[in-house]
Amino acid sequence: MPKKPEKEDTKPLKSKMIRVPVALISAVRELSRLHRDGHTGAILQGLQSLISEIDSLDDAYGINPSQQQSQQENPDVKQLEQQVSTLSERIQKLETAYNQLAT
Repeated sequence: MPKKPEKEDTKPLKSKMIRVPVALISAVRELSRLHRDGHTGAILQGLQSLISEIDSLDDAYGINPSQQQSQQENPDVKQLEQQVSTLSERIQKLETAYNQLAT
């Protein structure tokens, strides 16, 4: 069989595919969409803030991964989850407004 000619001008991939926990798939898809829409800076800033808050909660309460169930019952975690939900809703509203201005 003849060999297929190799392409010398193969372009590097623009992004990597990674595995994520099933519970995070929809959030990662949403983040990817926001990134494609040009909101990368806001995403990174918001995620860094969220990660810092979660880390500080972990440090303050001495939470480790084996204690996730008790973490779910923690009122501070519930408040943080509410803040994330509110932030997501605000992003949706901003995107809708942005898309209406763009058209």
